[in-house]
Amino acid sequence: MAAKKELSQDQRTALLTVLRTRFEKNPDRHKGIEWEKVRERLEADPAGLWSLDAMEETGGEP
Repeated sequence: MAAKKELSQDQRTALLTVLRTRFEKNPDRHKGIEWEKVRERLEADPAGLWSLDAMEETGGEP
């Protein structure tokens, strides 16, 4: 049986904080895009958040 690929609430909060900080430090990369819209999409995809967290843990390595 495969492990459930979801983060705890604390893990989600920590990851979203990191991502928001990075988003706000680089506004030229995403002109016209609002953080709240990005956050909503991220929170709607628990497996995607899990993958992003894994990438953060490994420095972006698979």
